[in-house]
Amino acid sequence: MEDLRMKTEFMEIGHIRTDGEYRIEVIPRLRDGLAGLEDFGHVVVLWFANKTSQIAVDQWMFDSPYRSCTHQLGIFATRGPIRPNAICSSVVKLLSVDREKGTVTIDWIDADADTPVLDIKPYHPSMDRIREVAMPSWCSHWPLWAEDSGTFDWENEFRF
Repeated sequence: MEDLRMKTEFMEIGHIRTDGEYRIEVIPRLRDGLAGLEDFGHVVVLWFANKTSQIAVDQWMFDSPYRSCTHQLGIFATRGPIRPNAICSSVVKLLSVDREKGTVTIDWIDADADTPVLDIKPYHPSMDRIREVAMPSWCSHWPLWAEDSGTFDWENEFRF
């Protein structure tokens, strides 16, 4: 098997906090980088799934990883937790930014408390939204919008 490992270092820009509200606490030396972020309604958060067990896997195919999918899928065709790298992204609603405290308050994120945050980017519809998206039929019943995903029964969809 070809060894594709390389050493890459990322700087944590902050951490997820979930004590009563969801927020990102940005490290002091990067807080000036929050200037202007408050003008956006949503942000893209890149985070490291440090609590996910990364198992050594040589096979990256999964048998029916979703209940409505009856065939094999490769890891890159899923949003499953087992990944070659534990880098995740979430688009979240921005509630407030406090540059002095270094806090970015958000409505919710699918990351645990104390999860390292790697980057925050403003969500731009002109770059992040696609007008005509192609989706396989097995997931055509999934919500079309993030706002509708909160009430969707995701636990009934996944087998991994």
